[in-house]
Amino acid sequence: MTADDLARIQEELDVELPKTYREFVRKYPKTLLEAKRHMTKGDESPAELELLNDADALIACNSGVQASQGLHDFPAEYFVIGQSGCGDYYAIDTDDDDSPVYFWNHEIGDFDEEEEHESLAAFAAELIRGVKLFNEAVGQRRGGR
Repeated sequence: MTADDLARIQEELDVELPKTYREFVRKYPKTLLEAKRHMTKGDESPAELELLNDADALIACNSGVQASQGLHDFPAEYFVIGQSGCGDYYAIDTDDDDSPVYFWNHEIGDFDEEEEHESLAAFAAELIRGVKLFNEAVGQRRGGR
């Protein structure tokens, strides 16, 4: 992601992103970009879902959360960095420069403390680990391919 992308996100969403987050997405980990879940309908990367690496997707996701009446308890100082694909969101607190990653569970309408990651790097490592485990399980189900 470029500095211009980050400036556009901040301007369009009227948010100041923590320096730690800006630095992380400017140097988005190559291993995370290359990590792909082998799905039935094609490969899927965490960069396209859980830890978005696209300015337009981040703007759309955050605009959707801000406009959603079902998320009226979602704190205004939180910035959505990705989603689970099942109605849940991963977010950072824009007031916390350390950028721990929080998990908004739509079923409880709040953050789930059991799904918290201490940093973006820890979250990225967990996503990569999850992709590897997913692909191993899929390979076993498909007869080891």
